[in-house]
Amino acid sequence: MSEAPVTYDPRSPGFLADPYPHYAELREHNPVHRTRFGFVILTRHADLRAAYDSAELSRNTRLWEGFEGWRR
Repeated sequence: MSEAPVTYDPRSPGFLADPYPHYAELREHNPVHRTRFGFVILTRHADLRAAYDSAELSRNTRLWEGFEGWRR
């Protein structure tokens, strides 16, 4: 029998008191996690750094290819 996947749930017992063990479990077993709330949690530094540097994920519209044409 397989275990349930590790998921993000801020309402789980003990999360608010000490969230770090929950994040450690995510980092080990599910480092790029799409939550049931509709957002993604990245728990590894390399993944976060790649997302931060990605033009596709940036809020800086100057990095978006063709943004000026799209904006018009």
